[in-house]
Amino acid sequence: MSRWMMLTITVQSLQRRVSVGNPLFYMHHHRNKLKGYFILKLSFRYSMENLDLFTTDVLDRETVAIYRLTVIGTDKHPTRPLSKIHINISDVNDNFPQFTQAEYRCEIFENSPPSWVCDVLAIDADSGSYGTVQYNITEGNDDHLFTVDPESGFLSTTASLDRENVPEFNLTVEATEPNDPLHKDRATVIVVVLDRNDNAPRFSRVFLTEASEDSPVGRTVIQVTSSDDDTGANAMINYSIIDQSDDVPFTIDLTTGYITVQRPLDREMRDRYILKVNANDSAWSISTDVIIDITDVNDNRPVFSDPFYTVVLSEMKDKEYITSVPENSEIG
Repeated sequence: MSRWMMLTITVQSLQRRVSVGNPLFYMHHHRNKLKGYFILKLSFRYSMENLDLFTTDVLDRETVAIYRLTVIGTDKHPTRPLSKIHINISDVNDNFPQFTQAEYRCEIFENSPPSWVCDVLAIDADSGSYGTVQYNITEGNDDHLFTVDPESGFLSTTASLDRENVPEFNLTVEATEPNDPLHKDRATVIVVVLDRNDNAPRFSRVFLTEASEDSPVGRTVIQVTSSDDDTGANAMINYSIIDQSDDVPFTIDLTTGYITVQRPLDREMRDRYILKVNANDSAWSISTDVIIDITDVNDNRPVFSDPFYTVVLSEMKDKEYITSVPENSEIG
């Protein structure tokens, strides 16, 4: 509606003699806060007195859509209503769509089939076709993994997502008016991909080490390490020695993977241990061999294999090999 609006009311019962400055007409608003938006002015046209109704300020349909006014005459007779005026404010496209949030955060589990993620909402205060909003993804959807319903704003996936590949997506969604594409607003939608336990642990290397046979109980020999592409509880790995018998003098820490000496070692009894170690993340289990070679220390005295030896020598030979005495069990 234009700033100046004129409504003509024909007045047929005006007194001709009225004191200067004496008010003739009043206009009563049904809502007090609307006072000041309209003004009445008396005019004389076509041999008739007329009341012209003007607006005094810009009207906003989104604030007040209907005005109800009553014109009252006070020509020194008891006041009486002359007319009731209902003014309907017609709409113009003067509002832009506005998202309810500047940023939306949504979550979805990885490996889920194509499904709804969340919804976005933009509101246009205009009415009818002027208030219609359409949605579109403008940025962050290069692989076309997401789609948004142009009318409802429902955001969905078009394929399953892999958190280990992309843990988070940053999308830009635009709301526009079909009648005026320049009337638009944008919002950011952050989609966090939640983890599932879909990855098995992986050992980081081949585990081969040595332990001296005089290693004390409790000494760390080696640490078994592994990795898991999952996160949180899904990446927590527990270690164990498979089929650990009484003759295996080692133990492994459940969470750290440290292998330590549990009982005294004796290279002369056994010089190599091959431990099968298991790594488990509650859903997946893998195993590997850990080889521990026991190194020698000088912890044994020489021992002859026989209490006495008999050797026959020829008096005619010089520098002749006589015999050998077996060594003890030490190395080197």
